[in-house]
Amino acid sequence: MARDLVRPLAMPVPWWLLVGEGAAAIAVALLLLTRAGVDHLLTLLVLLALYWLMGGVMELVDLLADTRRWAWKLLGAAAGIAAGLMVLRHPLWSTLLVPAVLAEGLGGFAIAVGAIRLVRALLGGGPGLAALGVLSLTLGLVLLIASPRVMVWTAALGAAVGGTAVLAIGHHHRSVEAVARARQRRPAG
Repeated sequence: MARDLVRPLAMPVPWWLLVGEGAAAIAVALLLLTRAGVDHLLTLLVLLALYWLMGGVMELVDLLADTRRWAWKLLGAAAGIAAGLMVLRHPLWSTLLVPAVLAEGLGGFAIAVGAIRLVRALLGGGPGLAALGVLSLTLGLVLLIASPRVMVWTAALGAAVGGTAVLAIGHHHRSVEAVARARQRRPAG
């Protein structure tokens, strides 16, 4: 297991994981930018919880598709799913705990998800995973240190910029993969 944690990856994360999470981040940004404000802090937290829950589930799907780096993928999936379930399991508690406890807890999970993704990116996961890591770290820090009004707007802008970057990297990976497949199919000659 220890060797699995430090052995470099042969290829970056799949393009579909990047496209899915990039699109989800953009959707979060669009919803927040059209409904932003202090009174929509709960909306922000629920959307971010859904985003990280979806990311955790996609990490599990990636683990099933490719078992390399299984420990990091499982750790990332657990952090993302825990972040999502923290809000979604008890939505009524969320309305009472939003400013004090919930934003800080979700911010802590977001930083954990971001840190795990950055480590995986440094071990060969590629720039898309690094962008997802930076996005999660940024959103986590915003949740920990910003005022509610700043929190919503900053999270919306971060999700828009980060989601667009991740989506573009995912599409680039998809086209590179398609070119590689086409070259493999051509007969030598």
